[in-house]
Amino acid sequence: MNAELNGSKIRVVGDIKLEDLVNLVERISNIYNELINVDVSAQAKRIITLYSLLMNRDIKDSIRDLLDKGLLSRYGDTDLIVLSMDYKHALSKLQEITESRSNAY
Repeated sequence: MNAELNGSKIRVVGDIKLEDLVNLVERISNIYNELINVDVSAQAKRIITLYSLLMNRDIKDSIRDLLDKGLLSRYGDTDLIVLSMDYKHALSKLQEITESRSNAY
């Protein structure tokens, strides 16, 4: 299934079977379930989920990647992970990241 980021939405490119759509929703649900016990802000969870889905990465690797890319940071001296920028800017950066990856193939 081909998917791309369109603002804060995942847009499926081309035809999609109901089974594939159900699988996508299950993947999103599983990611959020994994993030329940992680100290992450709500907006950061959205970015992590999108990144994980679009880049096909697990949660731990997604968080590490997004910390390395500067989209996420730790809040002060706490373990709370938050966005390093406003949500709209983070979405824009995420779109750049996912587009550069798809252009590399």
